[in-house]
Amino acid sequence: MKEKGKFLQGHIVIIILLMFVFSFLCWKQFFENIDTMVFTAHENEALSKTEIFDEYIDTVDSAWYDQVFEKKNLNALHSMYVYYTLKEIPSEQVVAGKDDWLFYVEKSDGDSIADYEGTKRYPEEEMKEFLYTTLVNQIQMEEKGIQTAILVAPNKENVYPDYMADFYVHNPVSNTDLLVEYLQNNGVRILSSKENMLELASEYELYYPYDSHWNQLGAYVAVGSILQSFHIATEKLENRQILSYPLKGNYHEGAWSDLAHLGGLNYIFDDEMEYEVEGTVQIDWNQYAVTQFNKEVWHYSNADAKLSQSLFLIGDSFRTAMIPALCELYQEVYVIHRTDYMPQMLEEIQPDYVIVEYVERYANQMKEFCL
Repeated sequence: MKEKGKFLQGHIVIIILLMFVFSFLCWKQFFENIDTMVFTAHENEALSKTEIFDEYIDTVDSAWYDQVFEKKNLNALHSMYVYYTLKEIPSEQVVAGKDDWLFYVEKSDGDSIADYEGTKRYPEEEMKEFLYTTLVNQIQMEEKGIQTAILVAPNKENVYPDYMADFYVHNPVSNTDLLVEYLQNNGVRILSSKENMLELASEYELYYPYDSHWNQLGAYVAVGSILQSFHIATEKLENRQILSYPLKGNYHEGAWSDLAHLGGLNYIFDDEMEYEVEGTVQIDWNQYAVTQFNKEVWHYSNADAKLSQSLFLIGDSFRTAMIPALCELYQEVYVIHRTDYMPQMLEEIQPDYVIVEYVERYANQMKEFCL
């Protein structure tokens, strides 16, 4: 009983400490905006000093309520407690790996764990469905004089299995690996960047530790891999200068520590780094986000590009980090999310090249997508 009492006392102390930490974070956010609130109060000169003070106190009370008692912040407090006491994340979508790496394990949004463990292999009849759709797309594009290729972005845990939680059993040959090999053997121009990324994974951080996506370094390697299928040579990553800066404060589509936010631990996991390959194009991410939100094709022109041709990138959220490298190489680059793509876009753009990108957990969608 004495040991149980000590255990409960220890947990109570942790809860109190976490409440103080979280309260500090909430008040810090409030006081960062205090000047604006006081200025707003003084804008109305008709108010007396007492009324200004009362309005100020009401603002404090409102900010405290909004920050502490919102559901998301209570969930964050709970997540912090569970993580610090049990080193676990109270989420069905996110699992804590080693060295504070986080991984996406949601089975209803593509089953990345099935790929990681090599279960749920595609049956032969389904493989034929993949082959029919992808080969028809390729033939139709060739008839239009458009060179087309499919790029598979590997799931994060298949590039960094050493950081994955031990209770998942890794199979080095994933379901998607077998699919890619089958399609390649039957004439489809498809490539997974997994092999090239595994060669560099120990030397470079190719994925964000707190996000499900690859970063610009990982995307740069993948762009080099897929362009090889077009017989276009690119400079190796090890020969390029790499710039880095904190991701926090610079969040953008495809790079916002999504796993930390999903797990309610973005107050803890907030030291992620962003990397850029010097010489690639710096993108206006806000303008890009607006066009993609409106389901419009994003377009960039680079008169100094190495290639005078145009490229149309159609993909999921992993497409975003590929853009800086592609804009360095191609004179005209067009981008759209795969779910927002319509065939008339192809007719309007008439690109020289098309890359259709799928993250590994969405590879199943390959048999349904028609250009």
